[in-house]
Amino acid sequence: MDYNYNYCIISQNKMYDEIHELLVDDDLHVGNESEDREIENIIFKYISNLKCIEFSKTYTNNVDNTNGKNSIFLDDIMFSIYDNTNTDININTNNNNKPIDANTITIYANENITYEIVYIEHKNENKNNECLNHFASISNMNLLPMYRTIALIKTDYSSGINKNCIITKNDIYKIIMHNFYHVGVMVDIDGDNIIEITYSSEYPYKKIGNNFMKYDVVNIFGMNFIVYYDENKNKNKNENASIFCNKDIYCRIFISLLSYEKSKKIWDVSKCLITKIIEIKKNNELFNKINDEIIKLPCENYLSLIAKYIFV
Repeated sequence: MDYNYNYCIISQNKMYDEIHELLVDDDLHVGNESEDREIENIIFKYISNLKCIEFSKTYTNNVDNTNGKNSIFLDDIMFSIYDNTNTDININTNNNNKPIDANTITIYANENITYEIVYIEHKNENKNNECLNHFASISNMNLLPMYRTIALIKTDYSSGINKNCIITKNDIYKIIMHNFYHVGVMVDIDGDNIIEITYSSEYPYKKIGNNFMKYDVVNIFGMNFIVYYDENKNKNKNENASIFCNKDIYCRIFISLLSYEKSKKIWDVSKCLITKIIEIKKNNELFNKINDEIIKLPCENYLSLIAKYIFV
């Protein structure tokens, strides 16, 4: 079956400075629930009117043909970045004047999709804040400073097969909002009541309460989950929380996810993901099979690696 996909070019910008100025002008504060909807509307309108975003033509590919990442698609991306970068910058090229220093880095992922930046290393460039690409720098999972023009691609793996897909300004909006708001999961004391909770800032205490001050890092399938424990204990064991944490738990827990081991950048956690992980951990054979594959194929987005086991 054929499917369509594209890429997005984002030139040098000051997105987050400009968003900050808009919120300050209207005296709005991220984290104030009564202002959340107004903040969302302001950011959505801002993204809709941006001139630094351009979209490529639409490509068509078959699911059996290299997951959409064919050489023509990648060549077009690199030439687009090159064409949108000042010609006085020295970019390494091969004999066909094709940029050869292109790299990728993940900026956001969940159990269904991932967004990646494609960028070119600019040799001998005098890197300064005037050339900074705010969107790319603040959004990428390593928080690396990134300069000038980048490309953005979106991959869907919810079917167990990696497929590039169509990216729109709505995706840009979602990525920016993920830098302000995060989703975590509360596992209630009975273990069966699992709910998603949206919060802002690095820590969720304002939404879940200050009685969750104690926390651990729980590594599952190469991912670092931050587990916060309710100080109010119960006489009955929280079975699902105990399975997830691999130890006896007698309280509610709240779960968030770091983008990678040493990062403070937070990605969303869904009820579906946590429920499926608990189910898999009950199946030792499947659990060990996934762990073995992760050891053999280290990557920066393990959600894409385990999707074929969790959602198919």
